[in-house]
Amino acid sequence: MTVIVTFNVNGMPKTKGSMRYVGGRMIEGNHGSKQWRDIVTTAAFDAIGGIGEKLPNGFPVEGVSLHLDATFRFHRPKSRRRGGPITRSTGDLDKLLRNILDALQDAGVIGDDAQFTSCTASKRYVGESTMPGVAIVVTRLPEEL
Repeated sequence: MTVIVTFNVNGMPKTKGSMRYVGGRMIEGNHGSKQWRDIVTTAAFDAIGGIGEKLPNGFPVEGVSLHLDATFRFHRPKSRRRGGPITRSTGDLDKLLRNILDALQDAGVIGDDAQFTSCTASKRYVGESTMPGVAIVVTRLPEEL
C-alpha cells in the first residue's frame, strides 16, 4: 500500500447528520458539523501541499481503490472518569467517518469518496494533556488481479 496523505486534526470531532430542507434550502442537522468538516478540509488541503486554491500535481487521486485509517480522540466525560467504554456522547463512528470522507473530497485529495473500499476506524479517550481530534491516513490499495 502506498501512503497518499497522512495528517492530524485537533478539535472536537463532529458527526455528519442528516440534511433537512428548511426555508427553501438544505441545512445540516448537527450543530458544528460543517465547521468541523471545514477544519478537516483545510488540514487535508495543507497536508497535500495545496497553495491558494491550486491542487498539487497528482490530486485529486482518482480511479484507484483506497483505504482510510481514522483514529478519533475524545476527552473522557466527567461522568465517566473511572473507566468504562466510549459512550454515545462521542457520536456514531459511521457518522464521524462521513464527515471525514466528505472533507477529503472537498479538499481535492480524492475524486470521489466511493473510492474507499476499506477502512479502519476507532474512537479513543485521551488524557487532558492531549488534544481531541482525529489522525487520518489515506493509502492506495494494490491493484486487484
